[in-house]
Amino acid sequence: KNDLIYSVPWIQPVKIDDKLIKDYSFIYKFNILNFLFNFLKSVYEVFICLNKLIISIFIKEKKKNIDSNILILSHLISSKHLNSKNDFYFGNLEDNLNKVGHKTNKYFLNHTNLNKNMISNSKFQVLPKIDNFKIEFEVFINQIKLFIFFLSNLFLLIKKNQKLSIILIFILKIFSYHTQSALRIGIQLKSMTKNKKVKYLFITFEGHSYEKMISLYNKDTSIIAYQNTPLSICQYSIKFYSNNTLPKILLAKNEIYKKFLEKNL
Repeated sequence: KNDLIYSVPWIQPVKIDDKLIKDYSFIYKFNILNFLFNFLKSVYEVFICLNKLIISIFIKEKKKNIDSNILILSHLISSKHLNSKNDFYFGNLEDNLNKVGHKTNKYFLNHTNLNKNMISNSKFQVLPKIDNFKIEFEVFINQIKLFIFFLSNLFLLIKKNQKLSIILIFILKIFSYHTQSALRIGIQLKSMTKNKKVKYLFITFEGHSYEKMISLYNKDTSIIAYQNTPLSICQYSIKFYSNNTLPKILLAKNEIYKKFLEKNL
């Protein structure tokens, strides 16, 4: 078993809804038009992935001096957050930790289309969506490793009558920019924690592939994740974890969700 398999969001969607069921319909009832749509979409995602790798050649490496024992990874989802005093996800956790003697550093995942100048003019430290070539090449190497692992098991899948349409789409999804993004986030944080100063890493928990890659690539750091959203049986990705992709500590909203997580993880 290869834990890199958890980097592919396509096989472990976070939430199942009507749109997702429609998009995946070729799996349970083959439809040529639906398959072609998924195939062309996947090919496009591969081109985006390769384009990001090429662009990274021209990006200079910026040294991130993490002189702290706690790292917080939050989310930038709106321009309104740029002027907010309290973190939408972690509130004043950073200030409270600093008050009791800890040294903290906070980075954000950028879920917006805000331009670089707007973000750079703020106090926010944001993980780049395209990093330097060293990191992007490491991401690509891991995609190649997953591809080789998949090929080594291809005969077994065919023997078990796995549909060729699913196999083909999955191969493309290995090189999708979505998989690339999940791997990148894990590797970016690994590069920040490699000096061993960072002992604790706070993240949110919802079941995303990038969360699993953070745990996989940062085994020497105590990862503390908290459930930031309601969970349900539609939280499909919750069922797909290994010991290496789970955070060290997972905080649930209440006793009901605690039992739900204990049952599904």
